[in-house]
Amino acid sequence: MAPTAAPTSATVSRISAPVSRKKVATKTKTTDLWNGKINRCHDRALIHTFRNAFLALDTTLSVAIGGGSACVRSSSDNNSNAIVALVTTTLPVEVSCSLRQLTSLQLSVRSSKTTVSIEASYTLPSSLWRLVDSTDDGTDIGIYMTLIPNTTFSLIALVWKAGLQVLRVYVICSLPAMTTALLSRVVEPIFDDVDPLHGLRGYTLALTMRQLDGLVLWEYEFYAVDFTETEDGASVTLLGPEGAFRDKCRVISETPKLAIATDAFTSRGTHCVLLDLAVWDFEKTLRAATSQCVLVRAQPAPTTTIDMDVGVVDGTNVAQVAFETPDVTCTLRWTASKKRAIVTSVVVNLRRLFLATTYGVAMFKKAT
Repeated sequence: MAPTAAPTSATVSRISAPVSRKKVATKTKTTDLWNGKINRCHDRALIHTFRNAFLALDTTLSVAIGGGSACVRSSSDNNSNAIVALVTTTLPVEVSCSLRQLTSLQLSVRSSKTTVSIEASYTLPSSLWRLVDSTDDGTDIGIYMTLIPNTTFSLIALVWKAGLQVLRVYVICSLPAMTTALLSRVVEPIFDDVDPLHGLRGYTLALTMRQLDGLVLWEYEFYAVDFTETEDGASVTLLGPEGAFRDKCRVISETPKLAIATDAFTSRGTHCVLLDLAVWDFEKTLRAATSQCVLVRAQPAPTTTIDMDVGVVDGTNVAQVAFETPDVTCTLRWTASKKRAIVTSVVVNLRRLFLATTYGVAMFKKAT
């Protein structure tokens, strides 16, 4: 099912302070306006309509963690001070504590143009933090990550490994998930026992490879995506190696390495990168979203040519990144030479439990 929060305490509530009927009516009108735009938009405009809706709502996002706090405003004018990517917004929080002291997160999402706000408090057990990578250039900085269970929120902590003192925490939030909540969009299972392909067709996906400061290395929008049933759920190959070297949209702007910025220097001695993924179904409902810092792993060079016209040249390296959530898995592979890096494969899988609970079990009757 769609990601929903299960924190220590969380609410998605309507405004309770005294507000004039006129203001409430105006906010209700704004909500109806953007819900209508989303419902009527063309499938190929869905990703940007959700993003534009979030910016138009003049949202203020506040977080507190580890004794530090941050507050940013996302808007469609020039007053926005948020790091806003295609499907995420990122808040850097300066803290002065050890990794073990990052035990809780308070988060607030408010819009001046809707009657709904989000208030949440999450407990962060130390066991949730996972070391993703460490710099290898002598700076000795560790990149730790945690995904808050049953939510779309991700936390990335940059930590001095000597003493585990935290340099900075990045709180990453899903734009379409927050937009869905602020606009009170209905997210429910859609069952159909007649259509054997129900829940497999008409998806929209957005995938971004980027830096923590919002610099995009590569991104792609996928529309009218149809999955094929597999034993473990459903799978689709969104991009294959055919024609990769002739497609400018496959070019990664720079070597996929996460840049670690401090007050004194910027380190690129990493072997990881940040990926954002959002998945909508045929009803224009957000069904999955995640942002993860993932390790880049070297892969064996292909024994055959990647392309019918372009062969694999000497000095070419093949690498891939992969991540998973309870709902979806994604694997992205690229080929890099001294001059450029080209995305050669993107494979996304929907898990069987996700499909069964979201769309029913008709598609699995053969297996049972």
